[in-house]
Formats: sequence, structure tokens, C-alpha cells
Amino acid sequence: MTTGILHLGMEENSSENLHHQDGKGKQVEDGASNNMSTSESFYSFEADSPGGSKLFYPNIPDIEKPIVGTQFPTLEDGIQIRAYKPVPSKSKIDEVTSGQKPRKVSIQKTDCKAKVIFSLDSVSKMWFVRTFEEGHNHELVPPSYSHLLKDNRELGFIEQDFVRKLGTSKIGATKAHQVLSTLRGSHQFVKGTTVDFKNYSRDLNLAIGENDAQMLVDSMEERARHSNDFTFKYHVDDGGELSRFFWADQVAKLNYQEFGEIMSFDATYDTNKYDMAFVPFTGIDNHRNCVTFGAGMLAKEDIPSYTWLLQSFVEAFKTQPKIVVSDQDPAMKQAVKDVFTESKHRLCMWHITTKLPSKVPSKMLDETNFRSDFHKLVWNIYMGPIQFERKWYQLMKDYPMKETKWFDYMYQIRESWIPAYFKNTDMCGLMRTSSLSESENSFFSKFQHRGHTLINFMFSFDSAMQKQRYNQEILDHQTMNTNPKYKTPLNIERHAAKVYTRKIFFLVQHEIFESAFSCSHQSVENEEGVLIYKVKENCIGTQDVKKEVKEIQLYSTERLKEFTVLFNKTDVDVVCTCEHFSRLGVLCRHAFYVLKLNGIQEIPDKFIKRRWTRNLIPADLRQKKYNYSETNVVVESLANEAISIVDFCVRSLINNEDDLKKFVEDIRDLKADIDKKTVVEEPMDKRSRLQKRLGVKAPKIKKVLNPRKATRKGRGKRIKGVVEKAKEILRKKEITCGRCGKKTKDHDRRTCKELKNVNGDLIDEEDDEFEDDDDFEDDDDFEDDDDFEDDDIEVEDPDDDMEEDGFEDDED
Repeated sequence: MTTGILHLGMEENSSENLHHQDGKGKQVEDGASNNMSTSESFYSFEADSPGGSKLFYPNIPDIEKPIVGTQFPTLEDGIQIRAYKPVPSKSKIDEVTSGQKPRKVSIQKTDCKAKVIFSLDSVSKMWFVRTFEEGHNHELVPPSYSHLLKDNRELGFIEQDFVRKLGTSKIGATKAHQVLSTLRGSHQFVKGTTVDFKNYSRDLNLAIGENDAQMLVDSMEERARHSNDFTFKYHVDDGGELSRFFWADQVAKLNYQEFGEIMSFDATYDTNKYDMAFVPFTGIDNHRNCVTFGAGMLAKEDIPSYTWLLQSFVEAFKTQPKIVVSDQDPAMKQAVKDVFTESKHRLCMWHITTKLPSKVPSKMLDETNFRSDFHKLVWNIYMGPIQFERKWYQLMKDYPMKETKWFDYMYQIRESWIPAYFKNTDMCGLMRTSSLSESENSFFSKFQHRGHTLINFMFSFDSAMQKQRYNQEILDHQTMNTNPKYKTPLNIERHAAKVYTRKIFFLVQHEIFESAFSCSHQSVENEEGVLIYKVKENCIGTQDVKKEVKEIQLYSTERLKEFTVLFNKTDVDVVCTCEHFSRLGVLCRHAFYVLKLNGIQEIPDKFIKRRWTRNLIPADLRQKKYNYSETNVVVESLANEAISIVDFCVRSLINNEDDLKKFVEDIRDLKADIDKKTVVEEPMDKRSRLQKRLGVKAPKIKKVLNPRKATRKGRGKRIKGVVEKAKEILRKKEITCGRCGKKTKDHDRRTCKELKNVNGDLIDEEDDEFEDDDDFEDDDDFEDDDDFEDDDIEVEDPDDDMEEDGFEDDED
């Protein structure tokens, strides 16, 4: 006769997570813990055993208890109660030598004898209850605490998915638990505590571990096999460690095809645990928003690395941009020169002009017009090279700056950053927006964290791309389904609203308005059929200028008052000396004025740049999700739909208790039916389960090793000069340091470099006595997942105190 023994624990009424063997003579044991509760039992009563010890019995109806002799067709049908027999734990590693933090409390195990034994009748092939021991030697946990029992704290699909997905948006496990508890209405309706969420987040990282780089390579190559036009390239160093990689998907390539005239790229940091530099390639889309063309990661920021990255870019996109914008990094500069042979390299003016406070004495900035005169000169879009050089010389003469090395150097490289030297380059006006790289880096900082593995980094990057592309969808929808307020009665304004995206229309509308109310002419000449107008501007200042118009800085502070406009009525061709169209791709007010004089009702097709028109990137393509390795997008989509359906039903029935109760009963019946039909899968170890949840799998062969921690050039922030740092200190309030007791502005108790000895005298603190938390590696702290329990492990969650916006690393 085959026998199955089920040892009863303190979770008798829970049947959600039953586990048992296949009834082949093995004992049926489970992992419920016999926690001792010190609170009053609300659903048990106690009695004296024959030996005089206390026994506790579940206070439930007899009809719900197993009856000896009751038969069941399967063992699964017989198991209706939960149980546990303590298994002796493995010997613990010496806490002193291991360095692990000792636990202050542990789960108390009582070797409870409560059990039910099922046996299989060899004749009838039916299972029956052979033995039932009801009494427990420990007090039972009341229902109000049942959600804190170990099995009830096991994270379900939704909780696991919630932790993983919020992590891709830089929201830590603690805040994820708080958010989900708020959504559910109480912590009791969330499986797992904050610690369980943190442990699960940690376990996801441990499941990646030393296979991080190989998993990334495998998953990206798998994505390339499943996705159209996806590019992934990587490079390993002599030691086999991943040192460079580049990727771009189909949508990124379409973005580049439409908006790739000007491209900016820059290195940013604090995005991964290996300190690899993250290098996104950025442009401007048809809504004048930043758009990502592709990205790379580099362990070293040297010429070979940047050259490899740019070559990978050219191989993926087949063409080169007209203008490439970067910072003043010498390695970038040389790589651009070697690879982008058809492009003009331009230094970011935003980076340069923000250095001004550190290069000029504060007295000069505060008490003279130098700052204003400097900006009027360098941002002027009308003057040519000769005029600029003359005015620069005069500026340096008017102010004692000629001998300053920084100004001398910036003049030497003037052709790489002054607009006067880019006047004849199409779309050069796009460089007049604020730094593309800074905007892009700020955007990505909301999704990425310095503790990310490469796998987590890529998940976060995909979340960022989904957000970016969702924003594009919103703007497309607003363009298609809203009507702007018109400012003139001109038909050409209404035509502009039909062809352009909404943001670009506002720029064009501004020019049309000014053409109607601010422009005039005194004479017109006709040379061989070409009309020559001398158009004057009278700035009446009556228009309420929208933010979108101000941001693009259409004109410099030194405005010209008269422009020459050529108009050929035969082919409706118009050219203005302000060169507004060549710089920005939309007609100027002077051109619109002349078109109005000649009765032109619509913008000629030749002056409608495709890059500013509507619906250039198909919405269904932007919404498409891509397969990584084992991740089944269809299954995930169906799961999300099922959750949405249940959510809709609950919200619809929330005010009708009877209907909601009936719905819950139907769901329970459906769940029970699914339980009967569910085929028990082959057991998986913990690491494999976590890897499957991530959508990656352990590599069979590891050819690519994890990167070593990179040595970076900077932290992605502008380096401040001595003068600027001194100014910041002067602006600070003086405080008393809580450690050294000094009145100071440059440090506090946390950043103080001095200590007092036992006599109260100040002593120097050695810098290397305290290790930085960033160097702590979780992977080495646990030898095997099975060697530790999750219950009360407190782990550091670097995301706990993050705000989704404006997070800065606390590294002072």
C-alpha cells in the first residue's frame, strides 16, 4: 500500500499554494513554517494532551476536517489542508568569519506532529485518509496575521512583474511595495512584505551574476533573429571581457532616416554597475523633441573605442549626418574626423557658454555688460566670418580678456562652434536649441541607475524608448485631433495647420502673423521676371509669443531691420537674405509677406520640409515590442489583457456587493477548474525560475565575460573651475560642523575629514579607512541560493529614496 503523509502546519485553511509528490510512496511534505505566535489565537482552542502539554486545535467545523477512511480519486483531491515538518537546516557559516550580518531573530520550529496520512488502496486505486492528528504543539496564527506567513508572502506573478517593471523606471522595491499596497487598498492584499520585495529584486540580480555580459549578447542576438532590421555589434578585449557594444532598432533607423540631418552624441555615466559610458545618439523629431537614433556602451573613452562606435553607427545607418554635435572631448573629436568624413563637426555651444562664469571674474559679469555683449556676438545668426572676427577683436579689446587663455583657445577653434561659420549649412538652426545631449541625458536619468546590471540597463533603456515613443504618439494625436486658434484671416495660415505638426505650426504661425502686421516695403524692382522686394520690419510687439517659439531663438538679439526678398512668380520661388528657411526649414515672415502680396494662398510644396510634417513614423511600428530570448510577447500581452479584464469587472461591480460577490465566486470556480487541469511542470531551481522571469537564460557556453569596472573621464557633469567653486562657497550659509566643531561653508559632519581622539584633539582621518558603498558586490555575499532563507534578510535597496525626477547621487 502506498502512503502519503501530510504534516499540518499553522496555515491549515490555505489551499492556494499546495505542493505534493506524485503519490508513489513518498511523504507529502511542504514548506510552511511553524512560527510561534505570542498574540491571542482567534481561531484555535487549546486542550491538555495525555502527557500534560498544551495542544492547539483549529476552530473550524468538523465537516471541513479530514475523516479517517474518506476516499478520493487522486491524492490532489484529498489534500485540502497545509502542513510542514521541519527539515534540519544546513549548518550556518561562522558569522564572524563570513562577514555576514547576524540575524536578530529567526523562525522558531517546533517539530509539530500534526499530520494527515493518505494511503492508496491497491485494489480500488483510490486514495483514503489513513491517519489524522489534529493537535498542534504551538499556538496558531490568527487570520489577521495570516498574510504575514511565509507561504502567503511568496510573491505572485503580479508582484514579481511589478517589482521588475518598476525597476526599469528607477523605482526601487520599497517604493514599489508602497505603490502596489496603495493601489490594492491595504498591505494585507499584497503578497509579500517590503523585505520580500527587496529580496526578490536582489535575487533577480543574483540570477544574472557573472553571466551578465553573455546573457546580454545572447539576448540581443536573439532579438536580432526575431526583429526586422535590428543591429547589434559588440567587441571584447584581450581578456574576453565585454568592452564595447552598439545597438539600434527599426524605429531608431526610421527616425534617423527622417530626422538625421543633425545628430548629437555625448557620454553619460551612472547608468550601470560597471561604470561603462553610455553614449546615446540624439536628433530632433518633427515635434522638435529629442529622438534617439541608437546607442552604445564603452568601457574606455579613447580614440579606438569612439572610432569603433562611430563605424558601427555608419554600418548600421549607411549614411552620415550633415552636422555632428559633441562636447570638447579630444577622443570624440578625432573619431568624428576619422569616421564622419562627410559631416561637419560642431561643438555644443550650450556646453561652451555655460563655462563663462568660471572663466570671467564675477565683478566683470555683475558690473559690466560683458555677458550680454558676449552672447550677442556668439549667437548672432546674421554676420559672416569676417564681421565676427572683427567684432570679437573689439570685444576682447573693450574688456581685458584678450590675454585669457580660454578665450584665446576658443577663438582658435571658432570655426567649430560659432554660427557664422555654419550659415550655409542646411538645418544648422537646430543647433540653436539647448543642448540635445543634456536633454537626452536628463531624460534617461529617470530610468537608469548606477547599480544596474547590463540586462537591467537594457530593460530600462527599452522603458525609456517606450516612453519617448509614447510621447510622440500623444503629439501626433494632438496634431490630428485638435484645431489651433488662428491669428489672421489668411488662408495660408490654415494651410500651414494642415501640413505641419502642431509645434511646428506655432513657429510658422508666428512668422505669418508678423508678416501681416510687422512687415512692409517701400519699393519693388523687376529684373528679368524676378521681383526684388526690400522688406522692412517694424517690431510692434503685440503678439503673445508662445514658449515653443521662444525656445528656438529664431533671431539674435541684434536684429536687422531690412531684408531683400526675391520672388519668381512663374515657379513660385521665394528667397530671403535672412536665410531662415535654410537654417530651420520653414519660411520666414519676409517671405510670407511677399507671398501674401502676390496672392499665394498655400505654402508651395518645395518649401514644406518633410521632416516637419505629420505622421512620419507609423504608430503601430512604434508600439511594437520586441522579443528577447525566452520572453513571449504574445503571452505577456494576453496576461496583461486578462488583468485588465478583471480590473474592469471589479471597477464595474464595486458598488454592487451582491454582483461583486457572485463574480468572485465565479472566479474561484474558474480557478479551481484551472487547478484541476494544470499540468505540474518539472521543478526548476530558484535561479532558473528567476532567469525565466527576466526572459533570459543561463548561457551554455560563456565566451563573453562581464566588463571590469571602467575608469571614467568624468561623471557626465560639467567640470567647475576654481572661481566658480569659490563663488558657490561664498553663497552658502556658514554652519558649525558636527564633527570637528569648526565654523565652515565647505563641509558638514558627513563630509568632514577630521576626527577627534579620546582627548578631544583633532586627528586626520585616512581616506582609505572607509570603503565606498559603490564597491560592494552583492554577488559574492551568498554562495548559493539554497544556503540562505529570505524571511528576514535586510538588503540595501539603492532605489528606496529615489524620486522619479531629479534624482542625484549622494556622493559628497
